[in-house]
Formats: sequence, C-alpha cells, structure tokens
Amino acid sequence: MNLGVLTGLQFLSAGAIQKAITGGKDRPMSTAEEVVAGFLGGAMSGPACCFMELVMIQQQRHGGTMFNTPVRLVKERGWSSLLRGNVTSTMRESAYAAGYLGIVPATQKYLARNYDMPAYQGDTIGALIGSSFCAFISHPLDTVKTCMQGDVEQNTYKGFTQTFRNLYHEKGGFRALYRGYMWRYGNIFLDFMLFNTLMRATAPIFFPDLVRYDK
Repeated sequence: MNLGVLTGLQFLSAGAIQKAITGGKDRPMSTAEEVVAGFLGGAMSGPACCFMELVMIQQQRHGGTMFNTPVRLVKERGWSSLLRGNVTSTMRESAYAAGYLGIVPATQKYLARNYDMPAYQGDTIGALIGSSFCAFISHPLDTVKTCMQGDVEQNTYKGFTQTFRNLYHEKGGFRALYRGYMWRYGNIFLDFMLFNTLMRATAPIFFPDLVRYDK
C-alpha cells in the first residue's frame, strides 16, 4: 500500500510539474528539468510517506492494527505525532523520485541519442546509475527517520539533528548511518527496473496517441 500510493502520487505530481515547466508545449525536456520535476514530485508525497511508514514501524515494534495504531498515537502523543519524521521522509522521497522519474529516463534518452543503445539496455544502465545515487543520498535520511519513528516517546531520539548526531557519535560514525545499505540499494534498483518495465508495457495501452518509442 505504501509503495503503490507513493508511486501514484509521485507520477501525478511530477507530471503536473513537467507541464508547468514546459508550459504545456510538446518539447523535449532537459535532464535538469526532468530531475527537478521528479524531485518536487517526490517532495509532495513526503507527508503521506511519513504517516504510512510511521504506522508500519509502530506496528512492527508494538503490534496492533493499521487502524488502531494511529488512534493510539493520537491519544498518547497528540496529532503532531502522526508526522514525526516528516522532514526526513520528504527529503528521502525527493531523492528517490528524482532518480526514477529524472535520472533513469534522462540516461536512457542520452544513451539512445548518442550511442544508438536499445531502450531496455538504457533502462538498465539508468536504473543502476539512478539507484546508486538515490541509495547513497537517501539511506542516511531513512536511517534517521526510522529511528525517530520507532521512538515516538523520544527517549533516545528526539529531533532530526539530535538523532543524526546520536547515530554518528554513539553508534559508529557514518557506518551507523549506512547500516542495511546493500539491501536498500537492491530494493531501489529492483523498483526502478519494474517501474520502467511496467511503464513500457502499459503506456501504449492507456495513451496510444501520445507514446512513441524510438527503440
């Protein structure tokens, strides 16, 4: 549910931003424009990401259902607790969406235009580059967010800055911020490949007059 909702929001938001950037004109977008549109589209999904992952993490720690968990949090900590970790959630999703909505398609187009590379090869290389960038940038943010959302009582982790410092100074420096990195990198790479595969399979069905692929 988390991934499906966020991906849908990011596609819709980034698409609207792309139209605003181009003024609705049918023209190729630059790499910077695509990345910026993806980044801003990801940012718009930040609050939804924050809420859903907070509920997920609290369920994993304390049990309960996806319905009574937010009710419990409001009763115990107030409405503001539902957006604990919102800044890191927004920053993480911005980097994530900039990857698959900006870096991946821009890389594929560049390789097709300059090296006559088939789309599926360009998609794979784009996914490798995009997932590497996104995982490296966003993983420390995800680590901080997870610690904050697992500790809504703020017994150990309080705000973003304090949590970052705590992890860095008391838990092992940058190594602590990148724990589980390879698992998350693999997850992001798989997401990017699946997004492109599904897009290429379904876009001609839903938008036959708009979609045109050179390869």
